[in-house]
Amino acid sequence: MTAARFFRLSATIVGFGFGVAAVTAGQPEKLETQLRAQLIQVNPRQPKVDPKLPGPPGKVLAPGTGGTPEGAVARLGDTRLRHAARPLCVTFSPDSKRAYSGGEDGMLRVWNAANGEAVNTLLSPDGTLRQVRFTHDSRLAVQFADSRVHFLDPESLKESSQFAAEFGTDFACSADGRMIAHYAANGLLRVTELDTKLEKLELTVGSPFQFHPNNKTLAVADEKGVVTLFLLAGGKPLLTFNNGGKVSSLAFSPDGKRVACGVGAVVKVWDIADGKTAKLITEVEESGRVGSWLDNDRLSAGNAESAGVYHLGEKKWTGRARGIAGEWAVSPDGTKLAATGSNGLRIRLWDLTTGMQLHAENDAFPEAALLAPAADGKTVFVLAGDAAFRWSISKTTATAAGKLPGKAVHATTGKDRLAVATAEGVLVYDDFDPTKPLAAKPSRILSENATGCRAIAVSPDGKKIAYSGEAARIVIADAATGKTVRILPAQTIGIALAFSPTGDTLAVIGRDGFLRLSKAEAGETEDLWKVRIQRGQRGTVAFSPDGKLIAASSSGVIKVANASDGTDTFSVGGLFDNGLIQQLAFSVDGRHLIAASEGMTGGVRVWEVSTQALVRRFDTGFGTVYRLGVFADNTRIVSAGSEEAITVWDMKASATAGK
Repeated sequence: MTAARFFRLSATIVGFGFGVAAVTAGQPEKLETQLRAQLIQVNPRQPKVDPKLPGPPGKVLAPGTGGTPEGAVARLGDTRLRHAARPLCVTFSPDSKRAYSGGEDGMLRVWNAANGEAVNTLLSPDGTLRQVRFTHDSRLAVQFADSRVHFLDPESLKESSQFAAEFGTDFACSADGRMIAHYAANGLLRVTELDTKLEKLELTVGSPFQFHPNNKTLAVADEKGVVTLFLLAGGKPLLTFNNGGKVSSLAFSPDGKRVACGVGAVVKVWDIADGKTAKLITEVEESGRVGSWLDNDRLSAGNAESAGVYHLGEKKWTGRARGIAGEWAVSPDGTKLAATGSNGLRIRLWDLTTGMQLHAENDAFPEAALLAPAADGKTVFVLAGDAAFRWSISKTTATAAGKLPGKAVHATTGKDRLAVATAEGVLVYDDFDPTKPLAAKPSRILSENATGCRAIAVSPDGKKIAYSGEAARIVIADAATGKTVRILPAQTIGIALAFSPTGDTLAVIGRDGFLRLSKAEAGETEDLWKVRIQRGQRGTVAFSPDGKLIAASSSGVIKVANASDGTDTFSVGGLFDNGLIQQLAFSVDGRHLIAASEGMTGGVRVWEVSTQALVRRFDTGFGTVYRLGVFADNTRIVSAGSEEAITVWDMKASATAGK
C-alpha cells in the first residue's frame, strides 16, 4: 500500500469516528487490516462480495472504445476533453493527432485531437497526475503523486519502466533517452542514467533546466536569470549568459544552436552556435513563456492569456489563440493548441490557423435534478438546470421539453405528478407525462417552510408531497391543493425523504444524524421510530417495493433497515471503494439495491438484496454520479453526474462491468 493511500485511509477512518490505536511506523498494511477489522466489528453484517468482481479501478479503462464505459448501452451528451477533477497538464503526440492530459483526478486521458473524443484512459492508484510529456525517443513520461516518473507506451499506456525521482516538482530527459535530470533528496540537481540508475552529475539546484540536444550538456537557470551550460562529464561550466530576470522556461532548438528563455513578459532567443558565447538575437513580445521548438525557425510561446507559434525568420506570429488559461501546449505541426484552463473540468483545444476554439459545445446537461424513464422504456425525461428535455434513448440528442421558472435542485415524481425543489419553493405539476413536454407553468407553488428546499418526495399515488427547507421543519402537504397536512415534530433539516409504497409513512434522514419513520397522516404527533445513522451534509433514502426495507445513507456506508422497527438488516458500502453515496434506488422487482456514489471514476453499484452480494459495478470514469433512474423492465439503469452526460446501463451486463 502506498504512503498516500495509507494516509487517506487513516484520515477516512478517523473522520468516521473509529477508535485508532497507536500507529507503528512502517506498518501501514498491518494498520489497514486492523482498521478494516474495526469496521466489521462496528458493522457486523458486512455484505458478501462476489469474488468474480474486480477491485477498485486500477489501470486502463475502456481502451479504444471512444470513451464509452463498459456496460453502457446509450449516452446523451458527451465527455469530450473532460476530466473528473481539475486538469493540470497537457501535451500532444509527436504526430499531433492526439492530446494527452492529466490532473487532480489521477487520470491520464488520451484524446483524438480532430474530434475531441476519448481514445484511452489510465487511472493511477496514487492520485494526482502532475506532469505529462513526450520524451525525444517518443515514450510518454508521466509523473503521479508518487513522484515517480513512469515511462509508458503511448498507444497501450502500458508501463515499460519507471524512475523513482525523490521529488515530484520537475524532471527533464535527454534526447537519446538515456539520462534524466531531477531534484534529489540532498537538495542538489542530479543527473542519473536511467538504465543503470547510476548518478552522472550533481549540480546546485536551479530552475528551469534542460538537456542540450547533443546529450553532452545541461542548461540550468538560477534565481537571477543566469543560465549556465554544464558539461555532463565532470560538470565543467562551458557557457553562461544573463537574462536580466528570473527565467520561467527554456528550450533548445532542434539543432542546438539557439536557446529560448521565458523572462517576464518576453521570450529571449539566444544564439549559442559556437558553444562558447551567447548572443541575444531577438525578443518575442507578449509572451514570457516558451513551450517547445517546432523546427529551427519556429517556436511555441505565450503567456497566461494567449499562446501560439512565432516564426523567427519572418519575425511574426504565424498562429495564435487568445482567451486561454492554465498550462498549455502547441502541437508539433503548429496547427493546434491545448490548454488546461484555470477552472472547470475540461481541457480546451484551439485551431491556431483560425484562432477558433474546437469542440466547445458539449456542456448541455449540467447538474441533472431528475431522470425519469417512461413506462415504455424508450424515453427518459430529464430536468437539468432550469430546462426540461425528452430523450429517446435510441438517439444521441434530446428534444427540448420546456422551462422551469427557477433552477431545479432536486425533483421527483409520483404517478402523474411532478414536484421540483427550487431555492424559492416547491413547484408542483399535475398531469405529468414523461413522454410529453412540461406544462408552461406549474400547477401550484408550495412556499410554507420551503425556502432553500433541498429534499423532496412524492408518494407513489401522487397524493402527498413532503419537503424540507432551511427552516429545519419537514412538511407533508396535500399534492392536489398544496395545503399542509402535517409538520413533523423533529426540528431538523431533512436531507433525504421517501414515502413508503402505500404512502402512509415517510422516511427521513435529518442533518442531526437520525433516520426516522413517521406517519404521513394529520393528527400524528410522534415518530414511529428513529435510529442513529452516520451524520452527513447530503443523504439519500429509498423504500423497497414491498415496503419492508428502507435503504439509507449519508456517508460511504448504506444502512438497510427493517421498516417495521428500524433494526439493521444488513449494511453495504463504499467506504474503502468509491466515496460517499449520492443516491439509492431499488429495482422495480425489489431484487436489487442500486447506489450512485462520488469519486473520481463515477460509480454505480448494484447489490442483490437476498444475498447482499455486489453483482454489478459500472464506472463512467468522469467523476461523481449523483442521480439515478430505474427502468420498469428491471434491465436498465440511467445515471447522471459531474460528467454532464447521461448514461443508460445494462443490468444484464457481465459482472466485470467497470473493470
